[in-house]
Amino acid sequence: MLPNYLAQIKSSGIYRFVWDKSEIPGPEAEILRLVIGYSEKGPFNTPVYVKNEDEFKKIFGGKSRKMERYGMWFHRSAIQALKGGPILALNLKNFEDAPEGTNEVEYTTFNPSETIFNLDEEKHIIDNLRMTVKQLYNTDRFWTLEPEHLEELEIDGILPTNKTPGYITITTTDSKDTSVTIFMRGYEPKGFDVPIAEWYSSVLNGEEVPSYLEGHERDLVSQFFAEIFIFRGEFTPEVAASDKLSKFFNVNGNEVTLKPFITNAFGEKLDTLTALAANDASNFIKSYSGILLPDFRNGNNTVISLDAQVNGDNYIHKLMMRLNQDMLYSIDPEGTGFQISNIDTTGWHEGPNINPLSRIMSLDGVSPIIFTATFEEGQWNYDQGEHQGESADYYKYEGLTPSSFSADGYTAIFNDDENKFGSTGITEGDVMYMDGAENPLSHVVKIDIPVDQKVTKYKFSNDFPTDRTDAVDAAHAAVTPETETTYIYNEQSFTTQEEAFAAAEADIEPNDPDNPTEWTFGGETYQTEEAAVDAAHAAVTPETETTYIYNEQSFTTQEEAFAAAEADIEEVEVNTYNVTFDNVITDVTTIYKCISSVTATSTNLKPLYLKGYTYGNPKPVSTRQNDKLDWQHYQLAALTNYKGIRQALTNRVDIQYRYLVDTYEGFVEANCKGALSNICMEKDNTLGILNFPALASFSKCKYVSFRNEKNEFDTKYIPQGGNSIKPMSCVFTLPSQEDGASWVGFFTCLKVKDVDTGIKEIIPSAALVSNEYMKKFSTYLPYTIIAGSNRGVVREQGLIGPDFNFSREDLDNLEPFGVNCMVYVDRKGTVINSEQTAKQNPVTTLSNIHVRELVIFLQDEIEKLLNDYHWDFNTPNLQQTIKDRADVILETCKNNDGIYDYLNVCDSSNNTDDVINNSMFVLSTTIEPTMGAGKMVQELTIYRKGGMKAVLKSDTGA
Repeated sequence: MLPNYLAQIKSSGIYRFVWDKSEIPGPEAEILRLVIGYSEKGPFNTPVYVKNEDEFKKIFGGKSRKMERYGMWFHRSAIQALKGGPILALNLKNFEDAPEGTNEVEYTTFNPSETIFNLDEEKHIIDNLRMTVKQLYNTDRFWTLEPEHLEELEIDGILPTNKTPGYITITTTDSKDTSVTIFMRGYEPKGFDVPIAEWYSSVLNGEEVPSYLEGHERDLVSQFFAEIFIFRGEFTPEVAASDKLSKFFNVNGNEVTLKPFITNAFGEKLDTLTALAANDASNFIKSYSGILLPDFRNGNNTVISLDAQVNGDNYIHKLMMRLNQDMLYSIDPEGTGFQISNIDTTGWHEGPNINPLSRIMSLDGVSPIIFTATFEEGQWNYDQGEHQGESADYYKYEGLTPSSFSADGYTAIFNDDENKFGSTGITEGDVMYMDGAENPLSHVVKIDIPVDQKVTKYKFSNDFPTDRTDAVDAAHAAVTPETETTYIYNEQSFTTQEEAFAAAEADIEPNDPDNPTEWTFGGETYQTEEAAVDAAHAAVTPETETTYIYNEQSFTTQEEAFAAAEADIEEVEVNTYNVTFDNVITDVTTIYKCISSVTATSTNLKPLYLKGYTYGNPKPVSTRQNDKLDWQHYQLAALTNYKGIRQALTNRVDIQYRYLVDTYEGFVEANCKGALSNICMEKDNTLGILNFPALASFSKCKYVSFRNEKNEFDTKYIPQGGNSIKPMSCVFTLPSQEDGASWVGFFTCLKVKDVDTGIKEIIPSAALVSNEYMKKFSTYLPYTIIAGSNRGVVREQGLIGPDFNFSREDLDNLEPFGVNCMVYVDRKGTVINSEQTAKQNPVTTLSNIHVRELVIFLQDEIEKLLNDYHWDFNTPNLQQTIKDRADVILETCKNNDGIYDYLNVCDSSNNTDDVINNSMFVLSTTIEPTMGAGKMVQELTIYRKGGMKAVLKSDTGA
């Protein structure tokens, strides 16, 4: 018959059982710590691998004094822990029971079913909607963004009547402090002027065209590209009208629009959006260019879809984008692109499949005016718009020099770049030629009029001959400014600011080198060294020098460089051709030409502001202990409310971490940090390094007293949970064994002088303690004891010492309770005085942290061994093989003083017929852990003269 504990096993796997019979009368994988806490900034409810302090600050921000006042020490603790190696940072956030109207994000849908071009009234295709934060995420385990959720939202009650999510849906994924403004428009890439069908057949080696693109096989891939520019904050009318930004915007009351273009000092038209992104005052974050087709791959098999690029950088800008491919099924593929309703078509001819997706980007409804000439039965017909009946002269190219010319046939081949209609918008003068199959062409036409006359043109470099003004502009554009900055201190020049700072700091002198209290610099006296350093840095001045480069030569002034470039302009005589299209020798059937001017920025593009969520949790209104405690409980309740997070933290598939590092301030409460100890227990191979409340918290506690009848604070009441004679609303306890007491150690607080503010503070110690534990895996053994002045010294810049001057009586009260106190040892520093787990009743070897570490190490090593034979046949040969290898592991541990003795049993005595018939295998390991010399006793016996000799004679029987 199976023992009860084995009978409970239902599924295949490797199981652990520890029998603690000790009641008292180095690893291959990267060792990681999970630093768990709370931050208002950065990813939440999912671990983030962080390598260094700079990376942490970019993601979560630097030290937050505001959060520390509320008992949240996540930022400071994580930065401290990173000094000991990479960490997993878990920003735990609870969104349950938030007030109505909070914890929602604003998202936007670009809806192609709406009117896009409308010449009569302003019409937008933007819907600003709201959804809860949880709707953005997959919460089955750790929270991960799910763009698909943006198209699976319940429509009723969220979207206006008769509205559906747009083809492009965008939302913020963080708090309102990281809200952003976006601009989105089409653009025309190079190398993608290939029909969709050809792209899949040739570039992607015969792959089938996705079903959502059926009917669009003849559309060019290049027609589906767009770009998005992302800026931090909002371009309000006041911001847009400011001195630094007004040149980019038109402001009409509360409406802000982007200007079509701006001009530089030479009168050249510049793309407004690109120039805005380059302006320091714009808070530009990043821009992305990609295709508006889901999961679309280029020739290198890399996904270039715009949503994939944007979502990959979510931690930078906090945006999420979704392309709803289902909407492509509803697009009319027969020559009309997207179906557009309620449109005034006066002056507009919709070309066959020109730019189907880029119309989504025209946010303000401005459309170009395009005229069309159609070749039918040998004649060109001009029947569009107000220029109906125009002759072919309307399309005459004056002064055009063909790129290739055949004298006998008078044939001109126009360059491909005459095909200018693309997703960046259509600029005045752009021409597109279509063949009988309505495909854009490179085109061959016949020149009926031979050379008409010779004219003088001007040529710069390899450009085509043109007017003098254009040649001068090209010459000026070849001049590039080159700026170099040096740093001056004490009339000396330095290449870098750091070198200049170092030279200035060298002139700082303390008034007393042995005990400095004042510092002097430049004849001035400063009370702190930091103030003297600031003065030294202020004495460094930057000096910027700009030179101008042309043809690898350097010029002092721009005028000199311009003159050198203009000297290379060549004067040439060229033929002038008058070109008509009366005798076409190719199958050009349609010509489109843009008459009105529409720039690449899509005239009057509107800024789109997306708001993040308002975090509606019960943030404390004060820093009183009760308020801070309530907020800590609210955040830690995420481990209870979100089963997925708890399950992910406690299995060894979703995440691996060796230590759980607490960053919450310790508070006087029943079952202190029980939620964290439970996680460690269920994880089974993790030690929790937790923060014990500051001793001042016990002394000042209002709801349970730790004071005697004289109102004096006494640590003896802490193990008792409080002075029971006095009124109390709770009893202070550490986690019980059922809550994982033997998997956690509590450490008292430290006193530091903040290096940034100079303020003395009481801080939690868990992060700094964890740094010392990490040294075991590089310097010591996984089960080495971390305590005492040899291996338990805690280090930190600005560290003053323990938060409380513990007496021997205090240590006697707290250490048997399960508290590891920090003590100051002369000439050594601040030291971890003990290595107690919270399991102290009853006392067993698992009341010592190093034994829990030893058990974790041995079980991990044996589990690796068992994995090598999982589902092998359970034979005597397998049993002996595994026992022999387990003996090697235990013998090595014994030789390293980790254990006194051990016994491995793996034979018919524990692999009985019942065990084997249930597809089980049992290896039983028994150990006697080596104990540490924590309480070292010196015995000295004193005799009077002659007494010692008499005792020795008596002992020997002499």
